[in-house]
Amino acid sequence: MTNDIKGDSTSSSSHELMLWLQYEGGQLPIGWTNGPAATIDNLFGTSWTLYEDVNTDTGITVSTLMPTKQFEGSFSGDLKDWLLALANLGIFTESTYVNVGNAGTEFFYGNAVMNSTLGLQINLA
Repeated sequence: MTNDIKGDSTSSSSHELMLWLQYEGGQLPIGWTNGPAATIDNLFGTSWTLYEDVNTDTGITVSTLMPTKQFEGSFSGDLKDWLLALANLGIFTESTYVNVGNAGTEFFYGNAVMNSTLGLQINLA
């Protein structure tokens, strides 16, 4: 979650950013029906399509990047590159705060078991 106000991750001025590495079973991001908002080339070695709209449950704008070719196996990338790519598109400014960060898998129906390992290194400068 980002916001121009430090610590605010719940107001409608907040912005939720999603990076989908893989998607199965027909789930679609918020904004899919509006069509692509933009494309980003050569981020993490592939091209990405950006979808955006407001989550009607929260009132928060959601921006989702989906790769044109899904990742399989491991993924490695500097999230700062992702944030700067979105800033370059004008989604937010470089002075915007990242107030909340999450990583994981989101199942949207049925029963599922997924084994995964997440390694995360945060460098604050």
